[in-house]
Amino acid sequence: MSKMRGNVFALVLALALMESPRAQQTWLVGGAGSHFPNIQPALDVAIAGDTILVRAGDYFEHLITATRGVRVVAEPGARVNHGTSTTFRISGIPAGQRFVLKGLAFYAAFMTVSSNAGDVVLDDIDLPWTATGVRSSLTIVDSRLVVGLRVNVSGLGPVSCTRSRTFFDSCTFRGGPWIAALAGLRVSDSDVSITDCRISGGSGFGGVGAGIEMTSGMLRLAGKHTEIAAAYPIVPWPAISAEYGTVDIDPMTTLVPTGGAPEITGNAVIRRGPVPACVIDHLLGGSTSTVTLYSAQGSAFCLFAGVPIASTPSPFGTLWLDPSASIVLTCRTAPAQSGFSMSIGVPRGLPPGETFVVQAGVLLPTGLVSSVPGFAVAR
Repeated sequence: MSKMRGNVFALVLALALMESPRAQQTWLVGGAGSHFPNIQPALDVAIAGDTILVRAGDYFEHLITATRGVRVVAEPGARVNHGTSTTFRISGIPAGQRFVLKGLAFYAAFMTVSSNAGDVVLDDIDLPWTATGVRSSLTIVDSRLVVGLRVNVSGLGPVSCTRSRTFFDSCTFRGGPWIAALAGLRVSDSDVSITDCRISGGSGFGGVGAGIEMTSGMLRLAGKHTEIAAAYPIVPWPAISAEYGTVDIDPMTTLVPTGGAPEITGNAVIRRGPVPACVIDHLLGGSTSTVTLYSAQGSAFCLFAGVPIASTPSPFGTLWLDPSASIVLTCRTAPAQSGFSMSIGVPRGLPPGETFVVQAGVLLPTGLVSSVPGFAVAR
C-alpha cells in the first residue's frame, strides 16, 4: 500500500511539474547548434512569450501554422522557399497574446490571418509574384488587430481584410494582370488605417481594377507618401471604389485614377481633411529611431511612446497605449503640413520581436483627436 501511495504521489508531482509555467525561452532555427532545422517544429513546441530566432538560409516548408503568441524573428537572408508556394496560417491566437513575424521572406506564399482574438504583427515581410508566375496573397479574416509594417505583396488580388481591424504602414500591395482585374486591397466590414503605403490595382477587362475596393467598413488614408493608384488603363478605373462605409482622406494622400475615371466611386461617405498619423522607422533595440507625425500645419499636439496595450475607447478616439504609463516625447505645434520628425532613444533591453508604439493627441479646429498610431518591432 505504501508503495502504491508513493507511486501516486510521484505521478501527481510529475503532472504538477508538467503543468507549471516555465520561463520564456528562445529557440534557434537553422544552422549549427540550432534546436530545429525548420520553423514549424519550433512553433509546435514554443509557448506564449517565447522567441524563435530564424537564421539566414532557405527553408523548404509547404505549410506553416502558428496558433500561439510567440515572436518569430528572422535574420537577413532567411527565406521560406518551397519551390512553388507556401501556405502560412496564423489562426486562433488567444486574447491577451501577440504573435509577431519579423524579417522573413518567401519565394511565394498564401498567408492567412484568421479567427484571432489576440494581436498579430507582421514586420518586414516579402510576399512576391515570382518570375515563373507564382502569386502571393495576404488574407485577413475575423481578427481583432493586425499590424502590417513594410509588408510587400504582389498577386492577383493580393490583400483582403474582412471583419478585422488593421493598420498598414509603409507597405506595398500590387495587383497583377489577369482576365478580370482585382484591386490591390479589398476591404469588407473592416476598420483599416493606411499610412505611407503604395497600393495599386491589377489590370484586366472586367472585375474591379481600383487600387482599393471597399464594400463596407471604415478606411483612413494618411501620410505624405501614401499613393492609391488604379490599374493600367485598359479600361477607366477609379483609385478607390467604395460601395458603402466611410473613407477619411488626408490632403497629402495621392489618388491616381486612370482613363479619365473619377478618383473615388460608390456610395460611401467621403471625408477630406487632416488625418493625423504617426510613423516609426525601423526599430533596433538600444539605438536611435525616428518618429514622424503627420498633421495639419499649426495644430498643437503631444506625442507619447510606450508598449502597446489593448485598444481603449476615449471621447477623442481609440488609445493604443496607456498615457499614465507612457513616455511623453514632446508637446508642441506642428510646423508644416508635411510632418514633424524627431529622433528618440529606443529603450535598451527590448527583446527581439517586442512591439513599440507611438501615438499623439492632436488639437484640430474640430477638436481633440487621437492620431493613427505608429508601430515598430525590435530586432
